[in-house]
Amino acid sequence: MLEKIKIKNFKCFRDISLPLTYLNVLTGPNSGGKSTVLQAILLASSGFSQDNRPALKEVIKPYLSFKEILCHQAEERRVAIELFLKDEGSIAYFVGDDGSTAEPMSLGKLLEYEQSLFYLSSGRIGPEEIAKFDEELHIGSRGQFAMGWFERVKDNPIDPALRMKEAPSQTLKKQLAWWLSYITDKKMDVETEKITASEVVVKFVVGEDQAQMSPYNVGSGNGYLSKLLIMGLTSHPGDLLLVENPEIHLHPAAQSRVGIFLAFLAEKGVQLLVETHCEHLIHRLRYAVFEKMLSPENLRLFYIEGDEGKSVRLDVDENGHLRGVDGKEELFPKGFFDVSLKRLLEMG
Repeated sequence: MLEKIKIKNFKCFRDISLPLTYLNVLTGPNSGGKSTVLQAILLASSGFSQDNRPALKEVIKPYLSFKEILCHQAEERRVAIELFLKDEGSIAYFVGDDGSTAEPMSLGKLLEYEQSLFYLSSGRIGPEEIAKFDEELHIGSRGQFAMGWFERVKDNPIDPALRMKEAPSQTLKKQLAWWLSYITDKKMDVETEKITASEVVVKFVVGEDQAQMSPYNVGSGNGYLSKLLIMGLTSHPGDLLLVENPEIHLHPAAQSRVGIFLAFLAEKGVQLLVETHCEHLIHRLRYAVFEKMLSPENLRLFYIEGDEGKSVRLDVDENGHLRGVDGKEELFPKGFFDVSLKRLLEMG
C-alpha cells in the first residue's frame, strides 16, 4: 500500500505531503494539480527497474523536461518525489537542472506498471468496434488494450475477493456484465471476438431481447465505463489504480453508482487515487460510509488548489459528514457543492 506521497518543486507543487488510505479522491479547480499528483506517482515509479518500464517511460514523456516541470515558486532547482510504501520503506525520485536523476532501483512489486500499478487517463479511448491486443500491457493509459485483455481472460474467474455473489458466475465476463447492468440500470453485456492476431471486434449485448449493437450505438459512456470496470475487476487486493474522471459521459445516477464500484474495490483492499469533479460520485461515497458499505478510515478527500501548492484534507466520519484533520466538522470548500445549491435557492 502507498501510505504517503511527498512532492517538492514538481509543476504546481512547491512542497506538499498527502497521507493516503485505500480510496483517495482528488478534487478541486481546473489546473489545480489533481492530475499532477497521479503524474508524480507515475514519474517516481519509473525510477526503479521493472518489466514494463519502457511503456511507462512513454506515458511520462510529457513530464520529463526539467524546464517544463520545475515549479515556478521553487527555491532550489531540483524536483523530488518520495513514495512511502507500507512494509517496504520509501523510494525517492529526483531530477536536477543538470539532468541528474535517481538511478533505477529494484523495490518489491507494488509499483510495477501494468502488473500492480494501473493508470487510466482522462484522454482515454471510449467506444471502439476494433480493439487491439498487447503482449505485455493489459489496459494501457488510454484504455487502448482493455478490450483485447478482456478477450484473453474473459472466461477466467476473477480474484475471489472481488467477486460479486449476485453475478451468475465468477468469470470476468459475467462479473463485468453484472456491474455494467447495475451501473447503467440496463441489462448489458460485452461480446468480443478475436479477428486477427492483434485485434478483436467488440459488441454490446443490450436489453432482454439480447440485441447485439455497435459500441457507437449504445452511448459513449458505456465504452468508457467498460474499460474502468475491466481494469478494476482484473486487479487484485494490494494493487494501485490511478483513475482520472471515472464518471466520463455517464448519467448522474450512473456516476453515483460508479462510486459504489470504487468503494467496493477499496473495501476489498485495492488502493485507488481518483481525480474527479463529480459531486454525484463524491456524495455517493459519503453515503456509502453512512450505510456501512465503506469504512470511514478507507475514504479520504483532498481538495487541491495548486496555485500555491495547497491542499485541504477532508475525512469522512461514520455519519458521512466531512471532518478536518482536527476532527471538527467541515464544509466543503466554496465553489463546489455550493454552486448549484445557491442558484436553486435563488429560484425559491
